[in-house]
Amino acid sequence: MRPAAQGRPDEGGFTLIELLVSLTILGLVSAALVLSMFSMLTFSKSSRDTARGSYDRDLSSAVFANDVFGSTSTGATFAVAATCVSGATAVVETRGASFDGTAADPSDVVTVTDYHLSGGALLRTTCSFAGTTASGTPVAGTTTVVARNVSAATAAWVSGGSNRQVRLTLTSSVDGSSWALLGTRRTA
Repeated sequence: MRPAAQGRPDEGGFTLIELLVSLTILGLVSAALVLSMFSMLTFSKSSRDTARGSYDRDLSSAVFANDVFGSTSTGATFAVAATCVSGATAVVETRGASFDGTAADPSDVVTVTDYHLSGGALLRTTCSFAGTTASGTPVAGTTTVVARNVSAATAAWVSGGSNRQVRLTLTSSVDGSSWALLGTRRTA
């Protein structure tokens, strides 16, 4: 009879304790990876929201400054019935004179720009009138979203000037912070 076959001494396997220790370590490493991924996703959303708010502030500053600069000696009016949007109240309305040289009969044009709040956003609507006054039926223009998540907006002339600078203050509905848009009207 032959003796029972025994494995070589260098062919040892895992013991139950070694297996349990390695599974525990693997679980801890996996949990750490999952937690870091969740924190990265949260950080990414926060960064995206900050970038979106920054974009809105930059865009609204540039557009508003250009609209006020282009207004004529009448400048701007505040908290009036919007000319370009029926039923809306314009926080700020500017009027500028221009010349339409592309029309079959070149003529003077008055461009009206209304800034008004709607659905938590600051909207900019433009329309134009043929002639030198904003009367009659306006030619439909465009409406664009200038800033999102706006809960309040107030406008006024900047004191100390001769009604040349307009400040539009906006309040964020997300964090309650406010920022001001400033535009300077041309003098000629």
